[in-house]
This record gives sequence, structure tokens and C-alpha cells, in this order.
Amino acid sequence: MPKQVLLYIYEMVQSIEFYKQYQNAYLKYTELYGKQVCVFLKKGSFYEFYGQSNKDQVQLNTAKQVMEIFGIVIHIYPNEGPDGSTGYFGGVPEYTLDKWAGRLTSKGWTVIVIDEIKSPAGKIHREVTRILSPGTHIENAESSTSFFLASVWLNSQEPPKFGVAATDLTTGQVYLYEGQSKGTAFSWHTDDLRHFFQVYPPRELVLYSEKLQDIDILRRNFHIPNAPIHQVSSDGSLDIPLTRENYLRSLFKPKSSLPLREWLHITESSLRERALCRLLRFAEDHVQNLASCLQAPRLWHPSETLQIINNALTQLNFIKTSEQTSIEDLFCNPYTAMGKRSLTTYLCSPLTNTKKIQERHQQVEWALQTPLQNEIKSSLSLITDIARLHRNIQRGSVQAIDVVQYIQSYESALYLSKLLVSTPLYNNLEHTLENTLQSFSKYFDIQKAKQAVDQPQDMGFLRDQYAPNTKVAEEACQSIFQKANVWLDSFRKTCNVEDSAVYYKPSETSMFLLHATKSAAKKIESAIKNDINLYKNISLKIKLLTSNARIECTILDQFQVELDSARQSLKRTLASEMPSACIEFSEATRNTWQQVEDWIIQVDLCLCMGRTAQIQGWVKPVIQEGHISSVQIENLRHPLIEIQKTQNKYVTHNISLGTKEHGWLLYGMNASGKSSLMKAIGLSVLLAQVGSYVPATSMILVPFHKIATRILNQDNLWAGLSSFAVEMSELRNIFQVCDERTLVLGDELCSGTESISATAIVAAGIEWLHKCNSRFVLATHLHDLLCLPKVTSLPGLSIWHLHVEYDRVRDILVYHRTLQPGAGSSMYGLEVARALHLPQDMISSALAFRRELIGETPIEETRPSSWNSELIKQLCKICGAFTDLQAHHIQERHEAVQEGTRNIDGTSLHHPRNLIIVCKSCHKKHHSGDLELSSVEDTSIGPVQSINKEQKIQKQKRFPFTQEQIQAMQSTYTNNKNLHPKLLVFQIIKDHGFTTLEEKHVKQLIKNGHLL
Repeated sequence: MPKQVLLYIYEMVQSIEFYKQYQNAYLKYTELYGKQVCVFLKKGSFYEFYGQSNKDQVQLNTAKQVMEIFGIVIHIYPNEGPDGSTGYFGGVPEYTLDKWAGRLTSKGWTVIVIDEIKSPAGKIHREVTRILSPGTHIENAESSTSFFLASVWLNSQEPPKFGVAATDLTTGQVYLYEGQSKGTAFSWHTDDLRHFFQVYPPRELVLYSEKLQDIDILRRNFHIPNAPIHQVSSDGSLDIPLTRENYLRSLFKPKSSLPLREWLHITESSLRERALCRLLRFAEDHVQNLASCLQAPRLWHPSETLQIINNALTQLNFIKTSEQTSIEDLFCNPYTAMGKRSLTTYLCSPLTNTKKIQERHQQVEWALQTPLQNEIKSSLSLITDIARLHRNIQRGSVQAIDVVQYIQSYESALYLSKLLVSTPLYNNLEHTLENTLQSFSKYFDIQKAKQAVDQPQDMGFLRDQYAPNTKVAEEACQSIFQKANVWLDSFRKTCNVEDSAVYYKPSETSMFLLHATKSAAKKIESAIKNDINLYKNISLKIKLLTSNARIECTILDQFQVELDSARQSLKRTLASEMPSACIEFSEATRNTWQQVEDWIIQVDLCLCMGRTAQIQGWVKPVIQEGHISSVQIENLRHPLIEIQKTQNKYVTHNISLGTKEHGWLLYGMNASGKSSLMKAIGLSVLLAQVGSYVPATSMILVPFHKIATRILNQDNLWAGLSSFAVEMSELRNIFQVCDERTLVLGDELCSGTESISATAIVAAGIEWLHKCNSRFVLATHLHDLLCLPKVTSLPGLSIWHLHVEYDRVRDILVYHRTLQPGAGSSMYGLEVARALHLPQDMISSALAFRRELIGETPIEETRPSSWNSELIKQLCKICGAFTDLQAHHIQERHEAVQEGTRNIDGTSLHHPRNLIIVCKSCHKKHHSGDLELSSVEDTSIGPVQSINKEQKIQKQKRFPFTQEQIQAMQSTYTNNKNLHPKLLVFQIIKDHGFTTLEEKHVKQLIKNGHLL
């Protein structure tokens, strides 16, 4: 058989083996991590992808899909894969692994890396060396964003208890918490855990549960819509407490006399311990030693911060969770990478302790006033990411640039500490910083590190006494350079050329590529011709290039071989001697690292708060002690609406909750701004308790301990729940925890069900919140709430509306958006539709339907009374109702004379002056003695139906306008008694915005004495 054919067969067999190995790895790891798995298989200097499709063109793995995502060339081989399948092949260079893998892990994929392993005998085999995932691919971590991997352990209780652990593997920080969920076995929630994940947002979550959990429900409960969730069903030998203790000791290696579990803050918490073990096992299964040398875990204490109920931070757009602008976006960028990562954590942790909040405000006030701002900024700008540098030191993976940046950062921090003496930001850290610098310089040589930044392969950065073998390797590298330079000097002299004419020009493959000018090359060539034996043993060759010449000779190749060997030796010795230096330095100083990091973050975020307040025009709130939370704000603004680029005037509002007014019902026509006002109240409270200034001219706050929101959103619809079911779930959460330290904000409550049930539920909710002495603002359209005396009579309940005027002359809506007492008009939807110029035929039809729904009959269609055809039955003269209308004889029929046609005084029994149109209910009240119906009397303002005070109250309760609206119209009428009713209508609309008011209503109000 020809050689070429044998070679082709060999390559085919080898290729099929690669396809099989690739496919086996893909199938194995999709069982563990789901379908979004990609395998990178190393072959030579490339990582390759081997896709397959069967005869039905169904892809058997994700290789082709990934190559399409990358946009790289895909080679297609029909019928050449295993079992005659179609093969798809592509690859990327070895050094670009993190780039391409990062594109996948940032989208939630898991990347399986299969590397070539060479045995001592030189035989190559391939095995999985790393698994890169969203929470473990630390090479893909951005400096400005946190990088948390989290684990949750749920026990078998119903609802379950939980333990949670989160770690940022780039800094080594670990956070733990344990709690109890609320609800039932089939519907449970936990605001604490949801808040934990907002403070420490996971890129990936490992879940262990003693019962199989529905991932979609967990996503809703935890509010983790996108991060991969891996459900684990067994813990194996880690079920044994002693095994867990030994495992944790091997990873943390605590240098403490405390018992291990006490040092780890898991003394009485098997759930926290189990969550932590599962977290660390996941990290170690992905990358060897990734979970080693972590910092001592810190407990999360939600009791020290504002309790966030129903995902209030997201519902109020306080933190960024999507492309929508949030309050977080308004803050200026901190100067340090640590500050940028901590800003979200800071905003997610509003304080409740009055003194701590006041301290933060005092610090921000000082930062705004100090002349040291530029010096502080310069110092912070020179501080690099020391939290991640500390992690590199603990892992023994320090680079030369790390040494340079560490010294620079600590020197800048020391200068900053001295600068802030006798200021609110001073923390007395000079001695700590000086000791750390001194200890670091003991092990690491800053001058060598600066050289190594430019020559990383030829120079280490450890002190000679702590790295003797590294020193020897460094000297070997320098010796080769010296030898090469001596040879070059001799070569120049021998050939009689200038030093600048012949020189080394290093490349990626060689440090000793010899170049010469063309004139020097001619001299060298002439010298060799004149002396045949000159450089005869080193095979010197000259190659002319476009602008110069390159000189090749075997001795230069030998120099490079020696240098490569010396560099490999330096790399090995540096890697072997560095860990001991790192460990010694770490043990000497690590107890102070967190304190230094926290202080730098504190200073950085304080300046961030100050710059933001200055740019946005926010003011310092006044924080007061008190047993009951309250808030008073003057000229409140919604910070996100305020920054919109529009010429419209921004209308500010004054708010008072918790002194005389405990709760607000806030009414307003669509787009009037009631939801925005409600949110602005919540945002100002959050900002103040974070330690920020607020968008107002003044604010007095007794801090809240809980904030609960129910705002229309689509957050949970992906979990398979109806919007009304979600709302009831959220309302349940609120009612279970509200008290006198709670702020409740609700928007369009019960909008997902019919109006009667909605009114009943909201009324009961208002009563409950009032009973719990909570502070609340509810934006609503439910005007029927005002027909319930138990609601309207609640002490401290205020009813407001945002004023919008319908200009009938110009046929437009004018959004004044000023706060006015009362609920405003209860019928305005059609006025909005009319002002927005919906088709007139449709508007007319809608008006007719509205009249039908409320029982109103157009005057031209109104039926006359059977007693007198001149009297029409349009509405009840007592309460204004439109249905069940009857004509009542004021002087009653049983008193009539002359065969029932005349009253005793001789007037006609059925004359309109003796008849009054009443509804069935009012008619019944009259006959039961609750109402006395009198004749119409002439007055200076026209005919008026006389009623006593008691009757007047009864009428106002049933009249279409509320008591507050009638009082508002009364004030206008008092000042304009001489106006014609038609003109009076326009004046009332102008003053109060009652867009449904018509002339007939004004006449009726005057006639019945409502405006007197």
C-alpha cells in the first residue's frame, strides 16, 4: 500500500479518536452542568473543537454552535466522523484560551479544558486539567465588578431552613449566613436570602437540598434570573462532621488557638458549615487549589441593616439589574477598583443605627468642604487592587508588577493616612501600614521587581537571602547576556564597524537576532572575504533586508539555547521559592489586611458620595433618634426623573409621614406622577440610610428598620405565576412583618382582579397597616375606598391627589402635578382619552357605555314621571343616584282632597313643585323617618331644596362627589357667587381640576344647598 495512503488512514484513525474523546468529555460534563458545556481539547499549540451531526443533521454536541458564536472558520467533513457522521472542526491558539473561554463563561457556559500531559518517558496523553465556569474563571474577572460564587444548603423542613456561603475567589473573601424561610411547603420565600444575594450577587450558584427543588421557583425566591444554578443531590463523605472539619482545616490552615469551627463562625451551625463545604468542593473540582488560602469567613448581619422586603431595591430602581437607569448609575465612579466593586454592596446595605448614619453624613459633609480633595484623589488613584494582590500573595502566585503595585499602593495609603489625621476619616493606621511595608520589603526586592516588569523571563523579585536558587538562576541569565555582549564587542572590532551599526534586535523567538546597517554589512562581508578563516567555525551568513541586514551564525543560536535553559531554571526556582516567602509575609501581616482594605473603601466611597451630592444638588438629611420611624421632606424630587433632559418644569413635593399623618392614599389620573412620588419617598429614605445626601431641600428622618414595596413589575412572571398571584404573595410578606418601624409603598394594589374584591382587599390592608402603626403610601385608582367609613375615619390617614387640569377650551390635559387634598375626580379615564384625541366615534361610544355602567340616562332619553309628564326622572335629588328613581309627593297623596287631585291648601297635588325625584333608597329613608323632604324655597341664588344638617350629611355620602371635593368647590363658589353656573363650572375646573364637572352638577349642588 502506498505511503501516502497509509499516512491518510493513520490520520483518519487518529482524528476519529479525537472526535470520540471530545464527545465522551462533552457527554460526561453535560450530565453535571447542563447543556451549556463546551470542550476545549488541546492539540499542539491549539485548542480544538470537534463537532458531530448524525444523519438527520442533529448536532451531537455544542462544538459547531460555539464556533459560530466565536465567528471562526468551521471545516466540514461529511461522513468522516465516527460511525459515518459529519464532522465539524475548528480551533483557536493556545495563548487565547482565556479570551475565548471568557466569552462563554460570561454568558453562563461551563468550559472543559483538556490539556496535553507529557509523561517522564515523553509520551503524551490528554486529560481534563481545569473547568472554567462563571464563578470560577477568575482570569475573566473585571476589576470593577464583584465575582461571587455562592452555595445554598436547604434542609428537609417545610418551609426549609437554609445555610448560605459566598466567596469572591479573586480576593479570598468569604461570607456566611443562616436563616429560616417563611410560608408553606408549597409556597415559601425568604427576604433575607434574597437580600444576601443582592449584597453578594452570585455569578454561579450551587444548591444542595434534601428534597428536589424546582429551579424556576428558586430563581423567583432568590431573585437570580440568569446565573447558572447547579443542584447537587449527595454530599458523600462530607456528611460526616469529622470529615468536614478536617477538610476545612486543610483549606483555611488557621493560625489561631480558637477551635476551628469557632474561628470559621460555624460553631452551632451545621447548615452554614455544609454550605461552605459544598462551595469549596465545587471550586476545587473546577480548578485545583482554587479554594485554598481563603480569608477567615465573615458573618453577614442583616439585623444591622434595613430589612428589604419584596425586592424593594430592585422595584424602586435603586440598584442596577437591567439596562434601565438606576440610582446606582447616578453615583460617581470611585477612584479604586475596590471602591467600584464595593459600591453595590454599600448601596444594598442601608443602616438602621442612628449614630452610624450620622457618622457617615458627617464624613460626607467634611469631604464636600475639605480643601484636601485633590490630594486625597491623587492618593486613591495610586492605590491598586490590593484586595486581589493579597489573594495572589496567599496563593503564592505573585508577579513582578504585583510587587511594584503593592509597594506603590501601601506608600500611597500611608501618605493618605497621615493626610487625614484629625479628620472624620482618620483611622490611626500609620503604624500598621509602615510595618506592612517593612515586612514586604524584607521578602521582595522592589528594584529587581521594576527590572523584572520589563524582563520577566530574566529577573526575579525575591530578596537573595530568601531565594538563593533563584539568585543563581538570575546570575546564569545575566551571564549569558554578558557573554553575548562580549562576543558582539569583539565582532565589531574585528570587522571595524561602529557599535550603533551592529546590534541585537530581540524577537519573540530569540534575544540575539543580530542586525546591521547595509554599510556595516558590506564591511563585515569584506572582512570575511579578506580572511577566509575568520568566523569559519560559526557559519556566519548575511541576509540583506529592505532597510538593513540580518546576520545569522551558530554561536548566537547557542546563546539562545543556553538562555532558554537558564530561563526555565529561573521560572522553576522562582515558583518553588516564592510560596515560602509569601506564606511568611502573609502570616506576619494578614490580620491587618481587611482593616486596611475596609478603610480605603470607606474613604473612597465617602468621596464618591460627596461628589455625587455636589453634582446632583442633594442635601444632608437630619437623622434623629426615635421609637417610631418617621420622615418629613421638603421639595422632594425623584432623582431619575429629575435628570431627564427635558425643558418641562420639575414639580417638587412636601411629605410628612409618621407625626400626625401615618399613611397616605395617593390618587391621580394616569401619568400624573403618583407612582413616581411614591417611589421618590422610598428612594430618599434608602439614600439617607445608606449615608448619602438626598434629592430635596430638607429632610428629617427617624430611621426605618424595614422597607416593603409592592410595585407593578414583571419580575416574577417568568416563574410561571400570574401577576395577581405574585401580588398576593408579596402582600402576604408585607403584612407578616410590618410594624411601627416599617415603610410600606404600594402602587396600584390589586390591579389584577375585579374592582369590588380589589377595594375590599386594599381596605383591609389599610386597616391592617394602621393597626400595626406602619407608615405607608399607597398610590391607587380605587375611589370606592372613600365610600367605606371604616377606612376614611382612620386617624392619621390622609388622602391626596396630584392635580391635573383638563382644559376644555383647548381640549388638552395640563399636568400641574401639585399635591392637593382629597381624591380628586373619580372619573377621568375618558377625559384622558379625549385629550389624547382617540377617534371621536369611539369616545362617544365609551361615554354611552360609562353612562350605562353608572346608570345615567341622557336627558333626551330620560322618561317622564307618570304623575307629571313635565318632570323627568334623571337623578335622585337627594344623593344623585341614577337608578331606581321614583317621584315622591312632598305633600303626600293620603292627605289630598277633591278626589285626590288637590292638596289641603288648594294647590295641585301633581304639580312639579310638589314632586321630587328620589331613588328607592332615599325614598325608604324618608318613610322610615330618617329624611324629611321639604318644598323648594326661593333664595337670592335661586330655588333651593331645604334640608337640615343631618340630611345634608346623608346626601354628601351618596353624592357622586366626595366631601373633600364639595368643600373645594364651596370655596370657589363663595368667592364667585355672581357667576353664571356655566362660567362657575370653568372656574372650578381651573381651580381644582375636576374634569368631569358639568353645568348640571353645579346647578344641582346650588339647588340642594351643598355649596352654601
